[in-house]
Amino acid sequence: MFVPVSNLKRSTDWYIDKLGFEITHRDEPEAIVMKLNDEKVMFVSFGPMK
Repeated sequence: MFVPVSNLKRSTDWYIDKLGFEITHRDEPEAIVMKLNDEKVMFVSFGPMK
């Protein structure tokens, strides 16, 4: 799954705190790969959305 976000740190912190995701790979500042159970999700920064 691919999730575009405007603030990579804030978004990944939220998914970790609220849903229990774990970071499996960091390619900051562009992307972070996280997982929940066996499902992987890639969060990609696109800058501020207008």
